[in-house]
Amino acid sequence: MKKVLNKVAGLVVKVANFGAGAVSIGGSYQPKTPKCLQGDKK
Repeated sequence: MKKVLNKVAGLVVKVANFGAGAVSIGGSYQPKTPKCLQGDKK
């Protein structure tokens, strides 16, 4: 029984790590700042 639980726990960790990586890849998106919010550029 302990062997089965270890395999399930390992699978959960792999899924969690994959999910965390996927979120960080998608989190790097940054839209353009609207002109009304941009400061004066000289």
